[in-house]
Amino acid sequence: MFTGWIYDHLKPNAAALKVAHPLMLRAIAAAKKKNDCIDAYKICDCLRCDFLPECYIASTAIRERRRTLRYRNLLVRQMVQMKNKIGMLLMEAGVSYNKQRLHQASYFRELLAGAPDIDDSLRPLLRQCREMVMRLSKTESALIRSLQHDGLLAERVERLMSIPAIGPITALTWALEIGDVRRFSSIKKAISYCGLCGDQHSSADRVQLPEIRFVPVPTSPRSPIIRFVRDRCLKQCILFPARTLVGYFSSTRVRCHCRSRRLL
Repeated sequence: MFTGWIYDHLKPNAAALKVAHPLMLRAIAAAKKKNDCIDAYKICDCLRCDFLPECYIASTAIRERRRTLRYRNLLVRQMVQMKNKIGMLLMEAGVSYNKQRLHQASYFRELLAGAPDIDDSLRPLLRQCREMVMRLSKTESALIRSLQHDGLLAERVERLMSIPAIGPITALTWALEIGDVRRFSSIKKAISYCGLCGDQHSSADRVQLPEIRFVPVPTSPRSPIIRFVRDRCLKQCILFPARTLVGYFSSTRVRCHCRSRRLL
């Protein structure tokens, strides 16, 4: 949470600045004798032997826009909570409603005006929940428009959206959560980071290659947002017309497509 501004403050005054990955340094915290002096010595030893696991820090511009996108995700979660609350209030009062049309403006007005089971104490709560949903929706749309028209992201988002089943939210999430893809030394590391390959456990002649697990486990993508978008993309691919996807997502064609359009 606080690493970003500390990094920006130290970077102009440092010849070389590295940020250690906290999960990779858990062995220091698990020691029986632990204090700041011992931790500093161990970190210095790791740095001297080139064993320090580094953590990628995105540029200031990317982090600012990423903050906006993550705030948008917070608004979406709150909007879903308000929509669920409306349904819960109606079920508590025993009001029958059409679930598919509940959050349409015209149907909601007709429901408030014509439902006899909605008493005077429940009607203000429903109106307030509806107003919050509308305000959150407008704010969320404004944030997405501002990111889509941002000069730093517009070209990259447009290229990513040329891929079938990729919309503006997925493209923005990839561009802002991944950041500069040149931080991956190979395509295999990028695939592993996104959780598109299983773990490998080998001992002697025995090799285990478990399947990809789409659940929050320690071996899933580092960012939970990347994991969510990955699962969402796979669902969209399943719903996408099969004739469009046949042959499109072969490894060779995707690699050539990314290089020719410089999607990454």
